[in-house]
Amino acid sequence: MELITDIRAALGEGPSWDGNRQVLYWVDILGKRFYEFNPSDGKLNEYQSDQLLGAVVPRQSGGFILAMQHGFYSFRPETNEWLSIHDPEARKLDNRFNDGKCDPVGRFWAGTLSLTGKPRDCALYRMDPDLSITKVLEGISLSNGMGWSPEGTTMYFIDTPTYSVAAFDYDLASGSISGKRLLIDIPRTAGAPTV
Repeated sequence: MELITDIRAALGEGPSWDGNRQVLYWVDILGKRFYEFNPSDGKLNEYQSDQLLGAVVPRQSGGFILAMQHGFYSFRPETNEWLSIHDPEARKLDNRFNDGKCDPVGRFWAGTLSLTGKPRDCALYRMDPDLSITKVLEGISLSNGMGWSPEGTTMYFIDTPTYSVAAFDYDLASGSISGKRLLIDIPRTAGAPTV
Protein backbone atom coordinates (compact mmCIF):
# COMPACT_ATOMS: atom_id res chain seq x y z
CA MET A 1 0.00 0.00 0.00
CA GLU A 2 1.21 3.47 -0.89
CA LEU A 3 -0.37 6.78 0.13
CA ILE A 4 -0.76 8.88 -3.02
CA THR A 5 -2.32 11.96 -1.41
CA ASP A 6 -3.24 12.90 2.13
CA ILE A 7 -6.51 14.75 1.49
CA ARG A 8 -8.36 13.48 4.60
CA ALA A 9 -11.78 13.36 2.97
CA ALA A 10 -14.88 13.58 5.15
CA LEU A 11 -16.48 10.76 3.10
CA GLY A 12 -14.34 9.68 0.14
CA GLU A 13 -16.07 7.36 -2.32
CA GLY A 14 -16.66 6.44 -5.95
CA PRO A 15 -13.17 5.99 -7.41
CA SER A 16 -13.28 5.90 -11.20
CA TRP A 17 -10.37 5.41 -13.61
CA ASP A 18 -10.39 7.41 -16.85
CA GLY A 19 -8.55 5.16 -19.33
CA ASN A 20 -8.38 7.86 -22.01
CA ARG A 21 -6.77 10.54 -19.85
CA GLN A 22 -5.06 8.10 -17.46
CA VAL A 23 -6.37 9.87 -14.35
CA LEU A 24 -8.36 8.84 -11.28
CA TYR A 25 -11.51 10.61 -10.07
CA TRP A 26 -13.29 10.32 -6.74
CA VAL A 27 -15.72 12.32 -4.61
CA ASP A 28 -15.70 13.61 -1.05
CA ILE A 29 -19.45 13.46 -0.53
CA LEU A 30 -19.67 15.45 2.71
CA GLY A 31 -16.86 17.78 1.66
CA LYS A 32 -18.92 18.70 -1.44
CA ARG A 33 -15.94 18.28 -3.76
CA PHE A 34 -14.33 15.90 -6.19
CA TYR A 35 -10.75 15.17 -7.11
CA GLU A 36 -8.78 14.36 -10.23
CA PHE A 37 -5.40 12.68 -9.72
CA ASN A 38 -2.74 12.08 -12.38
CA PRO A 39 -0.36 9.32 -11.21
CA SER A 40 2.19 10.08 -13.94
CA ASP A 41 3.08 13.49 -12.48
CA GLY A 42 1.36 13.41 -9.09
CA LYS A 43 -0.86 16.39 -9.93
CA LEU A 44 -4.07 16.62 -7.88
CA ASN A 45 -6.96 18.88 -8.93
CA GLU A 46 -9.76 19.65 -6.47
CA TYR A 47 -13.16 20.98 -7.55
CA GLN A 48 -15.44 22.46 -4.89
CA SER A 49 -19.24 22.55 -5.22
CA ASP A 50 -22.03 23.81 -2.96
CA GLN A 51 -23.86 20.47 -2.70
CA LEU A 52 -23.25 16.94 -1.49
CA LEU A 53 -21.69 14.96 -4.36
CA GLY A 54 -22.58 11.35 -5.09
CA ALA A 55 -20.65 10.48 -8.26
CA VAL A 56 -18.59 12.03 -11.05
CA VAL A 57 -17.81 10.78 -14.56
CA PRO A 58 -15.88 12.43 -17.42
CA ARG A 59 -17.84 13.73 -20.39
CA GLN A 60 -16.68 12.86 -23.90
CA SER A 61 -17.20 16.47 -25.02
CA GLY A 62 -15.14 17.74 -22.09
CA GLY A 63 -15.87 18.44 -18.47
CA PHE A 64 -17.90 16.17 -16.23
CA ILE A 65 -21.37 14.87 -15.45
CA LEU A 66 -22.24 14.56 -11.77
CA ALA A 67 -24.94 13.03 -9.60
CA MET A 68 -25.39 15.56 -6.80
CA GLN A 69 -27.64 16.36 -3.89
CA HIS A 70 -30.11 18.16 -6.16
CA GLY A 71 -29.99 16.03 -9.30
CA PHE A 72 -27.78 15.73 -12.36
CA TYR A 73 -25.28 18.47 -13.22
CA SER A 74 -22.58 19.21 -15.73
CA PHE A 75 -19.31 20.92 -14.77
CA ARG A 76 -16.57 22.57 -16.83
CA PRO A 77 -13.36 23.16 -14.85
CA GLU A 78 -12.03 25.80 -17.24
CA THR A 79 -14.98 28.11 -16.46
CA ASN A 80 -15.92 26.72 -13.02
CA GLU A 81 -19.45 26.45 -14.41
CA TRP A 82 -21.91 24.11 -12.65
CA LEU A 83 -25.10 23.66 -14.70
CA SER A 84 -28.21 21.82 -13.54
CA ILE A 85 -29.47 19.26 -16.06
CA HIS A 86 -32.47 17.90 -14.16
CA ASP A 87 -33.53 16.96 -10.63
CA PRO A 88 -35.96 14.04 -10.94
CA GLU A 89 -36.54 14.00 -7.17
CA ALA A 90 -36.92 17.74 -6.60
CA ARG A 91 -40.03 17.15 -4.49
CA LYS A 92 -38.22 14.72 -2.20
CA LEU A 93 -36.22 17.21 -0.13
CA ASP A 94 -34.68 14.51 2.08
CA ASN A 95 -33.25 12.51 -0.84
CA ARG A 96 -29.91 12.95 -2.55
CA PHE A 97 -28.04 11.17 -5.32
CA ASN A 98 -25.45 8.64 -4.28
CA ASP A 99 -23.39 6.19 -6.32
CA GLY A 100 -23.23 6.37 -10.11
CA LYS A 101 -21.39 4.69 -12.99
CA CYS A 102 -21.35 4.65 -16.80
CA ASP A 103 -22.36 1.54 -18.69
CA PRO A 104 -20.05 0.14 -21.41
CA VAL A 105 -21.44 2.52 -24.05
CA GLY A 106 -21.44 5.66 -21.89
CA ARG A 107 -24.92 5.94 -20.37
CA PHE A 108 -24.72 7.38 -16.85
CA TRP A 109 -26.58 5.46 -14.14
CA ALA A 110 -27.12 6.92 -10.67
CA GLY A 111 -29.43 6.25 -7.76
CA THR A 112 -30.67 8.03 -4.68
CA LEU A 113 -30.79 7.54 -0.94
CA SER A 114 -32.89 9.04 1.85
CA LEU A 115 -30.99 11.29 4.24
CA THR A 116 -33.52 10.31 6.93
CA GLY A 117 -33.31 6.58 6.19
CA LYS A 118 -36.84 6.32 4.80
CA PRO A 119 -37.13 2.83 3.29
CA ARG A 120 -38.06 2.20 -0.36
CA ASP A 121 -38.47 5.91 -1.15
CA CYS A 122 -35.63 6.16 -3.67
CA ALA A 123 -34.91 5.18 -7.26
CA LEU A 124 -32.32 4.30 -9.88
CA TYR A 125 -32.03 6.49 -12.99
CA ARG A 126 -30.36 6.29 -16.40
CA MET A 127 -29.07 9.31 -18.28
CA ASP A 128 -28.73 8.77 -22.03
CA PRO A 129 -26.25 10.64 -24.29
CA ASP A 130 -28.92 13.23 -25.18
CA LEU A 131 -29.15 14.02 -21.41
CA SER A 132 -32.66 12.57 -21.15
CA ILE A 133 -33.27 10.84 -17.82
CA THR A 134 -35.32 7.70 -17.25
CA LYS A 135 -36.40 6.22 -13.92
CA VAL A 136 -35.50 2.54 -14.25
CA LEU A 137 -36.15 1.15 -10.76
CA GLU A 138 -38.17 2.50 -7.85
CA GLY A 139 -38.75 1.31 -4.30
CA ILE A 140 -35.01 1.49 -3.61
CA SER A 141 -33.75 2.30 -0.11
CA LEU A 142 -30.06 3.07 -0.69
CA SER A 143 -28.60 2.87 -4.18
CA ASN A 144 -24.97 2.07 -3.55
CA GLY A 145 -23.20 0.03 -6.19
CA MET A 146 -23.49 -1.00 -9.82
CA GLY A 147 -21.39 -2.54 -12.56
CA TRP A 148 -21.50 -4.57 -15.76
CA SER A 149 -20.10 -7.88 -16.91
CA PRO A 150 -17.12 -7.69 -19.33
CA GLU A 151 -19.36 -8.39 -22.34
CA GLY A 152 -21.93 -5.85 -21.10
CA THR A 153 -24.90 -8.19 -21.10
CA THR A 154 -25.37 -8.34 -17.31
CA MET A 155 -25.82 -5.42 -14.93
CA TYR A 156 -25.17 -5.71 -11.20
CA PHE A 157 -26.87 -3.49 -8.62
CA ILE A 158 -26.77 -3.07 -4.85
CA ASP A 159 -29.57 -1.69 -2.68
CA THR A 160 -27.55 -1.74 0.55
CA PRO A 161 -30.32 -2.51 3.10
CA THR A 162 -31.27 -5.66 1.15
CA TYR A 163 -27.86 -7.20 2.00
CA SER A 164 -27.70 -8.56 -1.52
CA VAL A 165 -26.31 -8.03 -5.00
CA ALA A 166 -28.88 -8.28 -7.80
CA ALA A 167 -28.16 -9.15 -11.42
CA PHE A 168 -30.18 -8.09 -14.47
CA ASP A 169 -30.08 -8.98 -18.14
CA TYR A 170 -28.76 -5.85 -19.87
CA ASP A 171 -29.59 -4.68 -23.38
CA LEU A 172 -26.61 -2.64 -24.58
CA ALA A 173 -28.55 -1.23 -27.51
CA SER A 174 -31.36 0.29 -25.45
CA GLY A 175 -29.99 0.42 -21.91
CA SER A 176 -32.97 -1.55 -20.62
CA ILE A 177 -32.81 -4.13 -17.84
CA SER A 178 -34.90 -7.26 -17.26
CA GLY A 179 -34.77 -10.63 -15.57
CA LYS A 180 -33.84 -9.49 -12.05
CA ARG A 181 -32.30 -12.26 -9.97
CA LEU A 182 -30.37 -12.65 -6.73
CA LEU A 183 -26.65 -12.99 -7.36
CA ILE A 184 -25.25 -12.79 -3.82
CA ASP A 185 -27.08 -12.96 -0.49
CA ILE A 186 -24.87 -11.53 2.26
CA PRO A 187 -25.23 -12.69 5.88
CA ARG A 188 -26.14 -9.79 8.19
CA THR A 189 -23.10 -10.58 10.33
CA ALA A 190 -20.74 -10.05 7.35
CA GLY A 191 -21.64 -6.37 6.84
CA ALA A 192 -23.70 -4.43 4.34
CA PRO A 193 -22.67 -4.27 0.67
CA THR A 194 -21.71 -0.92 -0.84
CA VAL A 195 -19.69 -1.15 -4.06
